[in-house]
Amino acid sequence: MNSVILKRARLWTMIVAAGLSFVLAFTVSPRYALGVFLTATWAAAGFWMLEGLTRRALVPPGSPRATGAIAALAAGKVLLYGVAVWALLARVFPPTSHLIGFSLLLIALVAVAGFSRRAAPEGPKPPRGTDA
Repeated sequence: MNSVILKRARLWTMIVAAGLSFVLAFTVSPRYALGVFLTATWAAAGFWMLEGLTRRALVPPGSPRATGAIAALAAGKVLLYGVAVWALLARVFPPTSHLIGFSLLLIALVAVAGFSRRAAPEGPKPPRGTDA
C-alpha cells in the first residue's frame, strides 16, 4: 500500500471517530464516546508508528538504517501498548468502546483502499512476473 492510502485511512479513522463519538455522547454516555474516540486515536497512532518502523527498518541491502528513529518508534510502540493494557485492565472505559474504536481503523483502511483501487485508471497490464 502506498503512503497516500495509509494517510487517508488514518484521517478517515479520526473523522469517523469524531462524528461517531459525538453521537454516542448523547445516545450512550460521554464516557463511552470518549473511550471510542481515544481508542481510535490509539489505533491511528499505533498504525503510524508501525508504518514508520516498517519504512525505516526495511531498506535495500547495503543501505544505512536510521537506528535512532527505529529505536524511538519501537519505544513509542511499547509505551503505546502499555497504555492500552493499563486502560483495559483498569477498566477506564467500557470494553466495547475499545472494540468499536479499534475497529474503525480497520474499516477505514479497507474502505479507503477499495475506493482508491476503484478510482485508479485502468491501463495495460504488465506481463506476469515483472511487477515484483
